[in-house]
Amino acid sequence: MSFDVRSEYDVSTVIAGAQRFCAEHGASPVFSAHVATAASELANNLWLYAERGGRLRLTLLQQGAHKGIELVSEDDGPGIADPALAMTEGWSSGGGMGCGLPGVQRLMDEFDLQTGQGRGTRVVARKWWPPLH
Repeated sequence: MSFDVRSEYDVSTVIAGAQRFCAEHGASPVFSAHVATAASELANNLWLYAERGGRLRLTLLQQGAHKGIELVSEDDGPGIADPALAMTEGWSSGGGMGCGLPGVQRLMDEFDLQTGQGRGTRVVARKWWPPLH
């Protein structure tokens, strides 16, 4: 499932789509809420910080007896000048609450941020059930 995110209205579509995607694949309501919240944060970042928005993709993963959901958020925006600072709880470059990327990392089991000034941003986050750990 893939979403183009260009405005704040697209964020609600992402949230509903993520919840539906998780439910269709047998995820619990709590698991679905975690994934939808992470997807919401990533979608918000796309429309707020990438000049032309970006794309958010949800994919079902299978690893042995475990299923998972992968979120991939990509844009060709300005990138994040200081990724370590962006991952600091409470810091925001745009006047927000500063819990977007750190919140995604906490909600999901795996998190990878690839970015650089002038290179855009790519976030890959995965959540597994039953948990792999």
